[in-house]
Amino acid sequence: MSRFPPLPSDKLQPDQLETHNEQTAIAQQAFGPSGDLFQWADSTGALLGPFPFALSSPEAGGAMIRQALILGKLPLPADAKEIAILVCGVRFGAAYELYAHSAVAAKAGLSETQIGQIKATRKPEGLNEECSVAYDVADYLANKKGALPGHLAMMEDLTKRMSRLLQQPNLPKKQPLPYDSTAASFKPTHSKKPWTKQLSDAQDGPKLPTRSKPTTRSNTRNGKGMTRKDPRLSLIPRPPRMTGYNVKASMSAKHIGRPVPLLIVLDLNGTLLSRHPKNRQHVKLRPHLDKFLEYLFNRHKVVIWSSATPESVTAMLSKIFFPEGDAVKSRANNDDLMEWYNRIVAMWNRKHLDLGDLYWQNPQVYKQLSRLWADPNIQSTCFGGQWDQFNTLLIDDSLEKAASEPHNLVQIREMVWNEDDQGVEVLAQVAKYISKASNYQNVSAFVKENPFKHDPVPRDENTWAWMEQNMSDFMMHDNLDPDRRHLKQ
Repeated sequence: MSRFPPLPSDKLQPDQLETHNEQTAIAQQAFGPSGDLFQWADSTGALLGPFPFALSSPEAGGAMIRQALILGKLPLPADAKEIAILVCGVRFGAAYELYAHSAVAAKAGLSETQIGQIKATRKPEGLNEECSVAYDVADYLANKKGALPGHLAMMEDLTKRMSRLLQQPNLPKKQPLPYDSTAASFKPTHSKKPWTKQLSDAQDGPKLPTRSKPTTRSNTRNGKGMTRKDPRLSLIPRPPRMTGYNVKASMSAKHIGRPVPLLIVLDLNGTLLSRHPKNRQHVKLRPHLDKFLEYLFNRHKVVIWSSATPESVTAMLSKIFFPEGDAVKSRANNDDLMEWYNRIVAMWNRKHLDLGDLYWQNPQVYKQLSRLWADPNIQSTCFGGQWDQFNTLLIDDSLEKAASEPHNLVQIREMVWNEDDQGVEVLAQVAKYISKASNYQNVSAFVKENPFKHDPVPRDENTWAWMEQNMSDFMMHDNLDPDRRHLKQ
């Protein structure tokens, strides 16, 4: 559950161990034993969240933790402080921060509804005056440009106190303050107000276009009892296929007789889960999702690529990997979920679709796998080879999104909110298909010759129980040598 892998205490250098013990004591004092409020250490005692980064450089990490402790002493009510933390976590897509501080915020008195509204980038209802101001100030500083406006002048005294605290000598010198608009990593985005634009001219990354009111689309029935807004705007030309793609897909698939790891690109909404059409915070996970994830993360490399906004992707991933409340009872072990989350190679979202001025519109979008293959960070996970059409599968409910690499698509049946998937183990069928494809040298040729077909009839051979009993290789994860040489751990 960290961008940096957890570091077991028995593998730490002396200076790292000293920092580890200090941070463990801090976490214990602030949050109680790991797992009581949230998981800040795994079963071996290795620290999670921001702590592994701090351990990678004890001097810098110690300064970071001390700075956090000083900021934690600001005279703010606990609920107001947690609101500010959650607002910033949503802005920067900090999944672990949202997971941990959702629990802390609930302990501080915020309701589950209010926490959900913050995650949905909406100001919660029913806030007291301090919490209301905390939300407004955090939202403005995280998402807008310039000095605080006049109506937030009541925070002037707090700003002065913060300035004095940040002059403490034990803080690192010449470091940008958290969410400082002059820092190189600061990337302001659009206003939370609907259909308005709020961009920073000093933004380093690709700028988001003006958010204008979308073109009206007629409502049509999708045949599954749900109203969908179709068709999408056909404003983006279909991307061409890569040179030689069709030729390679027409080659022999060549069965090699043993499974090799693949690059699996996962869609979210409609594929792994379904969001309520009116309240996007209400999410229903596909049945047997944990078994599907267990198979994928133990046998393959996984990339998340959703056409949703970064904030929505963060919210959906939180529902999958950081369950809360009653959802915890029906999910996999928290350690397993955290381990799987840590193994995600990349998390791509709408910003990776290169939509330009159509970012806030609803055009037909295309997930060009060639973009993934061109990313050096993603390629670095393929050891002794490269990710390409021979070993990549896109799992998505949309055929059109895969127009540039159609023979690398496993088109899954769309998950619809009011439809019951319990009787048909859709993900079991997909996993079985991936397992079969992984025995071929050219998966694009395999898919072209044997496109995935969903079986609507609940058969024994399409269940997880049958596969676990009859496909020993399917769920065994320690027999991939010698072909595991091209998959970095």
